Amino acid sequence: MGVLLDATKAFLKGEKWEFDEAKDRPILRMLFKGQNGRWVLYAHAREQLSQLVFYSVLSETAPKERHAAINELLCRINFNLGIGNFEMDHTDGNLRFRSSVDFEGGAPLPHLIKNLALTNVVTMDKYREVILAVIQGTAPDKALGALKA
Repeated sequence: MGVLLDATKAFLKGEKWEFDEAKDRPILRMLFKGQNGRWVLYAHAREQLSQLVFYSVLSETAPKERHAAINELLCRINFNLGIGNFEMDHTDGNLRFRSSVDFEGGAPLPHLIKNLALTNVVTMDKYREVILAVIQGTAPDKALGALKA
């Protein structure tokens, strides 16, 4: 156990978010349901670096032939984000949103963990359908245009 992991577990319990804890790593796993779908949410406490990282991971993957379009989409989205970023693993097309905070020199206060977690899931929820549309063949600019309309 560690300070970050304990603080994250306390936050999640306080919010009544159900989670599983990895046995061999400081990682918590949750199923999250937003307004626009479901996905897996991970919290990784990187204790030695004083970093807490949240990952929202889509179950859908990008097929190889859609990687260029997904890359364009993620670049367009990331350009306007203040916190966090979308990323794709080019070996298997896995897609996720990552947000993190460095607590070095400070305490992992509950409101900071809450801000980090909520920023993560709200951002994934906002863009999930856009990403899926591009996976299915919609052009990145058209998919984003539909979101803004």
